[in-house]
Amino acid sequence: EPALYGRIAIAVTRRVPRLGVGECLLRSILLYRMLRAAGYLPSLVIGVSRDGGTLRSHGWIELADEPLCEPEDPRIRYQTTLRHEAEQSHYLTAL
Repeated sequence: EPALYGRIAIAVTRRVPRLGVGECLLRSILLYRMLRAAGYLPSLVIGVSRDGGTLRSHGWIELADEPLCEPEDPRIRYQTTLRHEAEQSHYLTAL
C-alpha cells in the first residue's frame, strides 16, 4: 500500500541528518525509490512559492496525479517547477 511507504519515509527522514537539504526533499526521494521498487509509477515534484519577499520550495510525490502523504495539497500553494515521472521499466513489465 503506497500510504504505508509514505509513513515509513516520514519516520526515516525525521531521524537522519539533513546535510543542508530540506526534509521534504529527502522524504520525497526515499518515497520515490521505495514506490519504484514496489512497482508503482510515482512522480517526484518540486514546486516554489513566494511568501512576501521569500522564495520557498517544497518537494512531494504524486501517484496517479494525486499528492501522496501530504497534510494538504501542495499544488494549491506551490507552482510546479520540476516533475520527474517514472517510466515503466522492462524489468517490471516482465514480472
